[in-house]
Amino acid sequence: MAFVTIEEIGEPAGDPVRRKGLLSLGPVFAGLAIGGPVGSVVVGRAPHEVSVESARPSTTMASPTAALPSSRPVGQWPTAQSPITAYLAATGAADSKAALDVWIGWPVATFSNSRRVLRTDELAGLHVGPGYRVTQIVYQTSSNVVEREMDATFASVLVEVTSDEGVEYQLLFMVARETRERRARFGVAGGQWTLYDVIHLYECTEMGC
Repeated sequence: MAFVTIEEIGEPAGDPVRRKGLLSLGPVFAGLAIGGPVGSVVVGRAPHEVSVESARPSTTMASPTAALPSSRPVGQWPTAQSPITAYLAATGAADSKAALDVWIGWPVATFSNSRRVLRTDELAGLHVGPGYRVTQIVYQTSSNVVEREMDATFASVLVEVTSDEGVEYQLLFMVARETRERRARFGVAGGQWTLYDVIHLYECTEMGC
């Protein structure tokens, strides 16, 4: 089933992240302070190791024109880290197509599908994802930073992950809740988690810096 509506593609009212004392990653990367927390605010800091089970190895790479998925089973990703685990399991197994099925992308016209494909091929080619460690999580809604995942519709998740050669990468994942009918820039209350973006730490993209 294709998504029916796309909502909240503009900026949320006010500047809740700045009021909370965290740096912004640009116009849409609200929530995670890439230089670390500012002042006394630390939201959802949860360092731990996550084991990623690799799928059958594959050398299948995606076409640069691979389409954005039009639908996915609602309920597939019950937690904010679920799509991250699935994506890194696929890239760790060098399966770009499976990884692209997880990374849905931002519900805005400015999002670059070609970047989504090239980034996925890059990580899959390096077999990035045999395991990862979450170093910081910031949960939020369209108007506020919140402390608990159950109250959030959007999350910025910073992870350290290694390739099969032991090279370490810092990746920032943007995930949001959505339903079968609704997608929104900062998520939908009551929805399931979806992967919106994957960037290298400090990277600037068409979505901002």
